[in-house]
Amino acid sequence: MNEPETIIHIEWDGPCPLNAAFSLNRKRDYGLYQIYGGHPVYGNSALLYIGLAAGQTFGKRIPQETQWVSNRDAGRVEVYVGRLAGETAPDDETWDDHIRLAERILIFAHSPPMNTQKSLRSLERDLRYVHVLNWNRHRDLLPEVSGARWAHREVDFPNYHVFSIDEKHAPPPPSLREVTLKRAMAARERLLEEIRCFEEKLEVLQARKKKWAKEPRHSQAMRRRLDRDVDAVTHELKGAQVFLGNLNKDIELRGGPVAKSE
Repeated sequence: MNEPETIIHIEWDGPCPLNAAFSLNRKRDYGLYQIYGGHPVYGNSALLYIGLAAGQTFGKRIPQETQWVSNRDAGRVEVYVGRLAGETAPDDETWDDHIRLAERILIFAHSPPMNTQKSLRSLERDLRYVHVLNWNRHRDLLPEVSGARWAHREVDFPNYHVFSIDEKHAPPPPSLREVTLKRAMAARERLLEEIRCFEEKLEVLQARKKKWAKEPRHSQAMRRRLDRDVDAVTHELKGAQVFLGNLNKDIELRGGPVAKSE
């Protein structure tokens, strides 16, 4: 994972009767809520629904859902409310965003029967690095829910597979240090080959210069051109030797073999 993890703390409180939740209109009454009641398959006092109150309080949001008054055990419908917590209160946009992310991953992980939207869909990428911690009276919710568990793992683990005994002795992949050292040693071999070529070329030019010194038939222009060629090759040779020295030090620092003096 290269992206930072988003940790969302939720402080849960409850239970309270359905009508008591209608009065939750304080400045802190925003977040998520759970509805518990009777269900023909899951029985009495089952987790039926997870909802959110973002941009409006619990007291305004919960009454908008009228299906709870017709529940098969309406008199015992219970509400738990979860308020976001932490060290520093976020801005309103981030607060609302965290509420929506937490709601989606909690629904996906618990699959309440009355929630119709249970997939992650377009939020899956954002939820990959979300970690929800449920505190205090979270009832049937898991204490921790992580996007690393519920989002697709192929993004971070492209070679994910079930291990086999046939591969248990497979060598581990090379470390970054080993890869860097191998590249540096390959670069040193190429540089040594270049230096040998420069030395051979310089040897030929110097032999020619020595020979021309005894043959006055060569013009001054030709001699000056030969001198420039000697100077150019000498300059390139010295530059390559300096670079080789620095490369040898780097290889030695990384634990590689010391270069043999020629």
